[in-house]
Amino acid sequence: MSDHRDIFTESRTLTLQAIVFRALRDRGLEPELSDTSATRVQPAEDIQEQWFRILVSTDIVAHLRSTIGLEEFERRWVHGVVDAVCRRHERRQRQIVNRRSMAVAHEPALVSTSTATVTATTVVFRRRTGGAHG
Repeated sequence: MSDHRDIFTESRTLTLQAIVFRALRDRGLEPELSDTSATRVQPAEDIQEQWFRILVSTDIVAHLRSTIGLEEFERRWVHGVVDAVCRRHERRQRQIVNRRSMAVAHEPALVSTSTATVTATTVVFRRRTGGAHG
């Protein structure tokens, strides 16, 4: 296997990471490194690091470098990282919406307006009272 250190040095990796972060921001996503955020985006550097390990551990880098050139390879690679992060973020957003929808369906009194809450509580109360006397 050939030595790829000449292609991806540590400083080049950091440059690619900066490009990924800038591209994410351009698409409206701010990479969030805090675990407290409910809509936390997978840190781009995690995905980038995974991809980086796969790519430098194989000869695909050398192959792509020779066929499409390093610059074009990096452009496609960054585009792929950004798309992966955005797709993951959208999937998480859908999961959050789905969980909230399920909560609305199963517990209407907890998430509805005050008028609807009173109505739902009254209905449940009447059913319980009716059942106890029936």
